[in-house]
Amino acid sequence: MKKSFRTGGISAAVLFGFVHFALVACGSDSSSSPTTDPSSEVDEKDSVVTSSGSELDLSSSSVGAESSSQGKNPFFDDPDASEESSSSETSRSSGHYAWQFLNPNLSYGEVEHENVVYKTIEINGLTWYAENVTYEGASPSLNENDYKYGIASYLSDDLCPPDWHVPSSDEFMTLADAGDLRGGDEWVNGEASNESGFTALPGGEYLNRGYKYEHQGEEDAYYTMSSYEEWDHSNGGYFDVYYCATIDTTGRVRVNSCIYWAYDYRIRCVKNPEGFDYYAVSVYKENNEFVCDESNADKTLYTARRMGKYVCREDSESGEWNWIDIAEDVPEEDDSEEDAVPDGPQDDSL
Repeated sequence: MKKSFRTGGISAAVLFGFVHFALVACGSDSSSSPTTDPSSEVDEKDSVVTSSGSELDLSSSSVGAESSSQGKNPFFDDPDASEESSSSETSRSSGHYAWQFLNPNLSYGEVEHENVVYKTIEINGLTWYAENVTYEGASPSLNENDYKYGIASYLSDDLCPPDWHVPSSDEFMTLADAGDLRGGDEWVNGEASNESGFTALPGGEYLNRGYKYEHQGEEDAYYTMSSYEEWDHSNGGYFDVYYCATIDTTGRVRVNSCIYWAYDYRIRCVKNPEGFDYYAVSVYKENNEFVCDESNADKTLYTARRMGKYVCREDSESGEWNWIDIAEDVPEEDDSEEDAVPDGPQDDSL
């Protein structure tokens, strides 16, 4: 029997974020996000590996296809500069606002996406953008906040380059012991050390019902790809509620439920760990399905949710194929033969 790996996805409710760019102002509606202690685990109800270590959800049988990248309109670091063709072979970004706050004592890499160069930094085994995503295809121009702090956007796979993805809440929580995640001197409690190199800037969140940014100087908040299902008591049926990661004046990260109907959040990207055959790193459910059968024997899989690492194996007793946690994939000992007895006479006195 073949089985597939499936993990959580995106709800249409998240698309309320588009009002940032399309709707006419209809009054403000402010609310605060419930938070969790950074030391506690996030209860992702749709995760395939729960906090209690329950089994994978292997109900589907189709291999997920990668989400195709749609064209975006990148922008210069100068908000008044004229746009060039998005098909230009040379990078259009010579420097971003965040770059002046990078830690000069750390080594940064670079990656290019849609003709925009982003600085990258390795922290606790994962490689991150060292700045927020600074372009968004639906917007023809950048306001001052977007230019400085990155676009407060909707949630999509297309916002990250190939082999990168929107981080899960678990991946964000690997930053909990990385030191000060803040950069710059615009925080309300003074200049940040940015010892981690993450370079979070206090741009706040975009209140899409009031068409303004809130909590500037106090925090930077990001979408994650992690979600759980919640029952809609008004209309019936379940919908996905997404988690957000917030870095506040303490310089530490915490995870909380996104107030998705009221706010738009920013995007960071993290690189897929190397060495795996498949990656369940999409924000869409249908792209996180991977078959485990004879054709995929010994193939490996990384899942951003719970940062799971799996290998496809056949159960010797049942004949079923399953994704097995690599840490638990210990070869069975062959006890069919007893310990060999050496030839020749034995000295019983020993």
